[in-house]
Amino acid sequence: MKKDTSKQPMRWAVLTALAASLFVIVLDGTLMNVSISAVVRDLNTTAVEMQSLITIYSLVMAAFMLLGAKLGDVYGHKKMFILGVILFGIGAGTAAIAPNTTVLMLGWSIIEGLGAALMMPATLSLMMINFEGKNRALAFGVWGGVAAAGAALGPIIGGFFTDNYSWRVAFALEVGVVLIVIFLSRKIIDIHEEKDISIDWVGAILSVFGLGSLVLGLLKAYEYGWFHAKKNALVLGRTLDLNGTSIAFWLMVIGLIVSMLFVLYELKAAKQGKDVLLKPGLFKIKGFVSGVIVAFVLSLAQAAMFFTIPLFLQIYKGYDAMQTGLVLLPMTISVFLASVIGSRVIGKNAKVKPKHLVQIGLLITLLSAYIISKTLAPDVEGSDFTLGFVLFGTGMGLVMSQLTNLTLSSVDVRDSGDASGINSTLRRLGSSLGTAIIGTIMFTALTTNMVNGVKELNLPPVVEKMVIEKVQTSDMSDFSSSSENSNSPIPPQLAKSFQKIFGDSIVSANKDSLFYMEIFVLITFGLSFLLPKTVVENKITNKKQ
Repeated sequence: MKKDTSKQPMRWAVLTALAASLFVIVLDGTLMNVSISAVVRDLNTTAVEMQSLITIYSLVMAAFMLLGAKLGDVYGHKKMFILGVILFGIGAGTAAIAPNTTVLMLGWSIIEGLGAALMMPATLSLMMINFEGKNRALAFGVWGGVAAAGAALGPIIGGFFTDNYSWRVAFALEVGVVLIVIFLSRKIIDIHEEKDISIDWVGAILSVFGLGSLVLGLLKAYEYGWFHAKKNALVLGRTLDLNGTSIAFWLMVIGLIVSMLFVLYELKAAKQGKDVLLKPGLFKIKGFVSGVIVAFVLSLAQAAMFFTIPLFLQIYKGYDAMQTGLVLLPMTISVFLASVIGSRVIGKNAKVKPKHLVQIGLLITLLSAYIISKTLAPDVEGSDFTLGFVLFGTGMGLVMSQLTNLTLSSVDVRDSGDASGINSTLRRLGSSLGTAIIGTIMFTALTTNMVNGVKELNLPPVVEKMVIEKVQTSDMSDFSSSSENSNSPIPPQLAKSFQKIFGDSIVSANKDSLFYMEIFVLITFGLSFLLPKTVVENKITNKKQ
């Protein structure tokens, strides 16, 4: 007689530990974005250097994710999860007391980044191991809701502590969350069979270098140009002239080449019976492959939403980080509720299957993008986005409540480490690529529209040249609706005309970005037909702490 996994008690301590660890990772990724100006003042540094630290943080996470997943297979997911949590806590504590950017980079960008690379894949594997049946569906629903909530709440929490206390307090509180997670981790159970497995160090080096170079190129594409160089890169204090081509382009080329070498090496090593970092057999599983592809393309769309509207609110409307976060709050609430509710309405006898719930969520997301695009206008207020954000949160919540479970349940639980690593890595790549693509589309459209608008003002040639140069360098802080900068090159008598040009241009550019987001969602919807209809129940045996 089969065990009824749907009636297993929910392991709330385990779910709290895993969800809290994910929340603090996602929160950490948005914290520094809203604290840049405060950190620049406190550490006597520059915004450019802070952006470099943010890039390194994303880089370390993406580059070491596959290796982190394999280490979980070798030494145990629970051990790597706890090690990752400890590293994350050490990094947060170091960042909280950092006297300069070097120490901040060590603590936040490197140590926390490595901790997150160990935690993320381990979290997914432990979710598969600790929950079964409807409880697993509910756990993944909460997991997905927490991920989205962390991204949306990040600006609110970061902005609150930065404005009222210090950015250091936020890092210190992360240490407190880490201690709670370590305490609750005692309840986590793991499956770890003692095997003579060796680490694929050649594959690890190739994957770290390939993924690292690719992600760095994507993150720097807008700053340096996708192909033609906007400016020459400065490497070790020397200007690097690449005959007019962008360093970001070459980083992406090198990343792709090394990543292809990594795949070829893994295939050859697997045929020779060696322990590999990437199991080729996983890519023969239709449910898993379709799931990670859907997640990758969907990450492109998510990046578009989280990039465009906050930028519009802050650059044009002059909202601060906390005000922007409050505008996003309806999305945060709806995505969490939809994730939990969505995970409870599916089951073996339910009329709505997990695959169909994903598709319903994607259609709602598509509708939300259309409504938000129609809402955009120069005189729009943050509250006007409420309906669109509620629909976006609902759609994404329904998708997140099912997609990860559908993807990973297609794989044997003992391969969950490799599968989780691939899933997490592709999501990170999708987010980086989405931000790079949408950022380029939006700023290119914004710059073009503004330059054309400025030319129609018939300014004196000298003034026109100054304004166009300022527009083309994307230094648009003077053009915010809340700006009172007396150094603006715009003649006072033309300020209102220029503000109209700026408003119309940024609205048009954001609508262009949302159009491409709709394209990404439509592609995701088409790919969703490849997903399995329902979750494959992987029964867990020989659990041990």
